[in-house]
Amino acid sequence: MRALVTGAYGYVGGHLVCRLIQEGWHVTTLDSMFKARDWNFPDGVARVRAHTANIDAVIRAMNGVTAVFHLAGRGDWRDELRHPVRLEKTNVTGTTTVLAAARKIGVDNVIVSSSYEVYGNVLDATETGPTHPLDMYGATKLAGEKVCEGFVRLGMNIKVLRLFEVWGGRFGDSPVDQLVKGEIVDGIDKTLDFVHISDVIDAMVAALHWEPSIYNIGTGDEVLVSGLGEMFGCENGKYESGVDRCFANMEYTKQAAGWEANVRITNLSCEKIQELCRWTL
Repeated sequence: MRALVTGAYGYVGGHLVCRLIQEGWHVTTLDSMFKARDWNFPDGVARVRAHTANIDAVIRAMNGVTAVFHLAGRGDWRDELRHPVRLEKTNVTGTTTVLAAARKIGVDNVIVSSSYEVYGNVLDATETGPTHPLDMYGATKLAGEKVCEGFVRLGMNIKVLRLFEVWGGRFGDSPVDQLVKGEIVDGIDKTLDFVHISDVIDAMVAALHWEPSIYNIGTGDEVLVSGLGEMFGCENGKYESGVDRCFANMEYTKQAAGWEANVRITNLSCEKIQELCRWTL
């Protein structure tokens, strides 16, 4: 079993690499190292430092793999204001390049990470329902999904996972992680669907056996950030751009893939939330 993970030095990517190694996979990472986290992967992990829009580097990194996990993306809302072309290059051109390389080489199992931000402010969001991205990040992630749909029509086995607000584990930076660390919280007036990193990694590995489609990866719970703030004695925060109310309808993922989250933040104590923010593989 040999996998390529793009964006492997990011928050979700690093956790995924650790999980794949634990399960006996040979892993190749491809990352531009822009905002890379300090993941200390074992020496056996092959590393390619390049942008996903570099077709030659992508083909070189993909040689011999049986599965591709495409997690590379830019999501900082400040980047879309200062560097909109770079946002498009990573989230759209990079996705196109990775999928074109997979088709050329013949890799027939590709997992692509997308985001709930393609929905905008949509409640009980369904995979076949409306998408109204509010900013360039959401728009470019939706454009990347459309690229995936085009390659699926060409016969490729691509699963798109729309991740909701991921929290916990090493390098977590969600409102939950910020609250636990006593930091000022971005968007304390938001209501979001918080899905733990352990569940996200479980879903990515399980998706290797799913049918080509788009899947919500969340809990279906709408959680008020300020309510969590009260649990941790923090009621102040600032609001930044992006979605301020969205949660997943999980019926399709449950029925089509048999997957649902194990961790529900609505059922957890402060102590358990703190523990899961420190969670490691």
